[in-house]
Amino acid sequence: KGEISSSLFLYSIKTVIMVTSNPNVGIAFGLVFVAGAATSLGSAVVFFPKFVKFVSPRFLAGSLGLSAGVMLYNSFVEIFRKSLLAFSETEIDQDLAYVYSTLSFFSGVTTIYVLDVVVALITGRKDDEESSLADIRIYHES
Repeated sequence: KGEISSSLFLYSIKTVIMVTSNPNVGIAFGLVFVAGAATSLGSAVVFFPKFVKFVSPRFLAGSLGLSAGVMLYNSFVEIFRKSLLAFSETEIDQDLAYVYSTLSFFSGVTTIYVLDVVVALITGRKDDEESSLADIRIYHES
């Protein structure tokens, strides 16, 4: 048990030394701080109703859509890269690994879409965009 904790400690020290020796560490921390501050400021606006009334529901929907798109893009690129790396580690050609990764991604998208349709058919759920837009208008007017 003592050997494990000491080797873990040495690994931690090596990692800290490696990270702090990189000249981009300050820039990375600065960007993380700015992103956190922007997120905090954006979420704090919700607590002040007079600020919310200055912003149109269309702008809020667009902003949320943009941020969701950025997060999805980051997630998908990371998953795709890991998939490509996993296929490349086997004895598969690099071009064929890319094809398999792409097919796996779109197979997953298709599977999720089919499951969404099946669940909607089973539960009798109907997507009604007009009702959700009406809810947004009611909230914005109050």
